[in-house]
Amino acid sequence: MELYLLNKQTEVLEKLQEAFNEQPGIDCEEGILNIADKYRESLIEGNKLFAADGERAKYRVTWASWSTDENKLYFDVAESDERVEFHDAYKRVFKLPTPASIGFGSYLYGYVDGERYLISKTVEQICAFIMKYRMQDVQIIDILDQLELETSMGFIMHCANQQFLHDQLLPMLIPMQQGEVEAEKFVPHSL
Repeated sequence: MELYLLNKQTEVLEKLQEAFNEQPGIDCEEGILNIADKYRESLIEGNKLFAADGERAKYRVTWASWSTDENKLYFDVAESDERVEFHDAYKRVFKLPTPASIGFGSYLYGYVDGERYLISKTVEQICAFIMKYRMQDVQIIDILDQLELETSMGFIMHCANQQFLHDQLLPMLIPMQQGEVEAEKFVPHSL
């Protein structure tokens, strides 16, 4: 599990260098509290430490302000509202896709005849890539190796995000396919 510190004032989520591996026979609470002790001052200020699998918070550590022991850290299973709070902060930091986008990060991989291209994750550049290689089969994959879009002869055969397809891609791609609008020049994304 990855560990994150959520600043309650700024809502900034910081990924910590430490991680905790859940294993049978190892006390999860004790292990996470030992790591959290390094961040005691931050937790006393009202921040929270989360242990999470991916974008889902599993446990949380907070400072027990209600305790008679002023140094007491409180370990618990993250409650539903805290899971939402963590997920929202995680989305902001790690730029998870919104319903009207595809992939993660700022680029995608495009494959044509075994060749790989980097595509900027804009609707204009995705359309430009499809139009440039419209006579071939195209696969567009995100940085996590998930198939996002597949075309054959310029026609979309598969799109993982139907809202993105309906709201963003088709309104721009169809006029290009019909010759009503000139396709933008495809410019490979540079890192």
